[in-house]
Amino acid sequence: MARNAFGVILILLSVLVSVFWSYPMWNDISEEIAKKEKIQSTLDLVNSLAKKRDEIQAQYNSLSSDDTAKLNEFFPKNQEPGLLILNIDKLASSNGMLLKKIDASEGVKNTQQRQARQGETVEEKFSDFPFQISVSGSYSSFLSFMKALEKSRRLIDIDRLTFDSGSIGADGKIIKSDFYEYSISAHTYWKK
Repeated sequence: MARNAFGVILILLSVLVSVFWSYPMWNDISEEIAKKEKIQSTLDLVNSLAKKRDEIQAQYNSLSSDDTAKLNEFFPKNQEPGLLILNIDKLASSNGMLLKKIDASEGVKNTQQRQARQGETVEEKFSDFPFQISVSGSYSSFLSFMKALEKSRRLIDIDRLTFDSGSIGADGKIIKSDFYEYSISAHTYWKK
C-alpha cells in the first residue's frame, strides 16, 4: 500500500514538474499563435486592399477618353487660372450676371500640410488656388449662377459670400433695386 502511494506521489510530482517546466514554453507558444493570427489578419487586409485597388484601376482604365477629360477638368493637373476665369465669366454671362472683378491671389496658397505620422512626414498631393469674384445682377440671376457654379465640372469651394443690397440716395434713404452686387471668396484645387 505504501508502495502504491509512493508511486502515485511520484507520478503526481512528475506531472507537476512537467507542468511548471512546460508552462513558460506554453506561454511562448500561445504568444506565437497570437502573432500568427495578427499577421494573417494583416495579410488578409492587404490582399483585400490589393484586390480593391485592382478593381479601381480596372474601372479607371475602362473610362473613355471623354470621361477622362471630364475628370481632368474637375481636378486639373495644373492651376489653369485663365481657363477658370473664362469658365466663371461664361457662367456669369449665361445666367444674366455681370462679372465685375476677379482677383486671383498673388501666387498659389500652398496646402502642403505635413502631418506627423509615426515619425514620418506625409505631403499632400494637391494645392488650392484662392480667388475672389464680384458679380452684379438680380437675385434670381444670382441663384441660377450659383446653381451653374455648383454643377460646374471644376471643383470650387466657396469660403465667403457677401452682398450689397442697394445704395444710399442724396436724401440719405436707401434706394432699393433688384440689382445687387455679390462678392464671393472661393478656392479651387489642382494636382501637383
